[in-house]
Amino acid sequence: MSTPTLTPQETRLVELVCQGLPNKQIAHSMGLSKNTVPVYLHELFLKTGARSRTELALWYARRGAISTENYQAIRRALKCSSLTTDQKRELAIILLDLPIAA
Repeated sequence: MSTPTLTPQETRLVELVCQGLPNKQIAHSMGLSKNTVPVYLHELFLKTGARSRTELALWYARRGAISTENYQAIRRALKCSSLTTDQKRELAIILLDLPIAA
């Protein structure tokens, strides 16, 4: 199965999710309606197979280099109670191996 290609707008939305921003702030940052963000997130969940914002951030981290800001946000996600032990372990391994884009 091939890795889905994200549009620039989808990439921006995922990066904002990785930063832990709520829908209202994502909408403001992207110039969207706050009601549009959940629709785009749902489409991204279908496209990537993610079932939550946390899984979407994990999927994004698996793809390769992430920004330093997103790296720090994903590190904070390790403390998230919604992650399973296996997801936390995988995320920690990914973070150790990732090149960090400036």
